Amino acid sequence: MDGKRRYEDNLRVIHDLTRFRPTDRIPHGSTDAFWRYHDAGYKLSEALFDHKKQTDAVKKFCENYQIDWLLDNGSRNPMQFTSVLGQTQYQFDDENNTLILKEQNHWDPEYYDMYIEDPQKVIWEKILPRKYSRMNKNLTPELLVDTAEAFLNNANAMSNISKIIAENSGTVGVMEEGVTPIFFPMEILFNFWRGFVGTAVDMRRIPEKIDALMDAMWNDSDLDSIKGIDETNGGFSTNITFLAQNSLNAKQFERFEWPHMMKIDQRLRETGGTGFFLSEGTTMHITDLLKDLTPKTYCLYVEKDDITERRKALPEMAMLGGLPVDVLRDYTPDQALDYTKKVIEEVGPSLILSTNKFTCNPKDISPENLKAIGEYLHKDIDF
Repeated sequence: MDGKRRYEDNLRVIHDLTRFRPTDRIPHGSTDAFWRYHDAGYKLSEALFDHKKQTDAVKKFCENYQIDWLLDNGSRNPMQFTSVLGQTQYQFDDENNTLILKEQNHWDPEYYDMYIEDPQKVIWEKILPRKYSRMNKNLTPELLVDTAEAFLNNANAMSNISKIIAENSGTVGVMEEGVTPIFFPMEILFNFWRGFVGTAVDMRRIPEKIDALMDAMWNDSDLDSIKGIDETNGGFSTNITFLAQNSLNAKQFERFEWPHMMKIDQRLRETGGTGFFLSEGTTMHITDLLKDLTPKTYCLYVEKDDITERRKALPEMAMLGGLPVDVLRDYTPDQALDYTKKVIEEVGPSLILSTNKFTCNPKDISPENLKAIGEYLHKDIDF
């Protein structure tokens, strides 16, 4: 296998399917989170603190199962970096190969006005000390140096993993050179600062405070880094996170998230860029908004919803997903292939075939099924 040729061909296919150009195959994507570590024989609590084990597991996973596009190369849970600061929100369950994250609430209602007046003060004196146990008045220069070193080491390790899987198996990672990640202010508040419960309460009691915070946190100049898809080395120009919509009704989503999304959409039209939606949960209730986006520009990760119904509702938006975990877990290889063919027929060709969930538990995937699907999708390809 020629990794470079395969990588270039994977980019071509992903670019084409997002724009609804004719493609000669369906790429094999993966939303795996931790199953790869179990498959490689590692304990999760050890692998996430060992870049060598992470690299080995990701490399073997992409090669063994012929993964064309990978959502996470290991960067989503940077334990080696955050642990230096005293990150305490995570709990390991090695038996089920799962990482448990406690509810994140490092924000009080009075912070809204304080942030608008002095954002850096709120971040450094309020949020970070509550999130990281060592970010307090006893913080030393030595700890800051250790933190910076751990951050750089982790960033270099993730970059090295992306390079290795590109050269070895031709796998395209979600974060490649030139790709711009987008986190809406609401997503930051919802996921990292105020938490699910607190944000839900504030939206009902003090929505005007959230309006003001959204405006204060957003900077139009951040969109300047979004490039045309032909100017990046990634499958998409930008990665856009949609998680908060699961706790927002359609009107709340339109109020707090959508104005920023429309600016991104305008930028993508101007540059000829494309966007990937990391849309965990459901997007059914915001379908009408999604229909207003520039057609043949986006790929939607379909997790909870029926991907066939999503295709009918959004006929000019590419899709990622289609393989329920129970198909990979419980079916025979022949049954899994029959299901794969059915999904491709109903949803393709603008489809990146992938599991519909982040896979973690050892029982989430039958290796024989995943290997059979990878082989089927590549059976007539000569890289």
